[in-house]
Amino acid sequence: MCSSYESLCGMNYRFVTEDGDPVELLNSKSDICKCQNNVTCSSDWFNLTNAIVQTLLTGNDLQLEARITFCQLPTNQEPCKFGDPVLTTKGHGQFSFELASPMNCKCNRPLFAQSAWRVGLYDYITYGCGQPRCKRRDIRFCARVTYHGPGDYRDTYLCRCRQNESCGGDLPNQVVKEVSHTCLPQKNWESDENNLNWHSFLSK
Repeated sequence: MCSSYESLCGMNYRFVTEDGDPVELLNSKSDICKCQNNVTCSSDWFNLTNAIVQTLLTGNDLQLEARITFCQLPTNQEPCKFGDPVLTTKGHGQFSFELASPMNCKCNRPLFAQSAWRVGLYDYITYGCGQPRCKRRDIRFCARVTYHGPGDYRDTYLCRCRQNESCGGDLPNQVVKEVSHTCLPQKNWESDENNLNWHSFLSK
């Protein structure tokens, strides 16, 4: 049973191609909760009663649309400032997840991945309200990756690369525990097996 009438009660999501076309509609594996009137949230994508649709852009430049449903739309949410953390997802990979935290504020921009990490079998991603572009004239560090143990890394995304570029670089290790990633042409890193993005959540 949801804790209040404004509780988050359900979510479904879909992958969007580079052309902006939705590919597949997926539902969260389980209802988050039933509303206090014993009603289950609608999973109909086009039913926006007590629901919002939020665009999520992952650290691997993949785009998702999440339809987040409430028992009743919150009335007291403050608007987000640029870069504010908005929500955290939890799941097995980027296409099977649920919300691990309520929405902190109302964001009218696309949400961008700010950080990503793993706890046990679960992957967590925190999304923020907007993200600056990486500066062309600088070295353009787009992410920091920290080593926490074998196969255990934490990503912090600093800015988003330009079109036809992706954030990539080598993995940290026991000796070099933190590395910075830069914006690279996609063809330069997509097939590199030592690249963190190649070992991203999609491969888990």
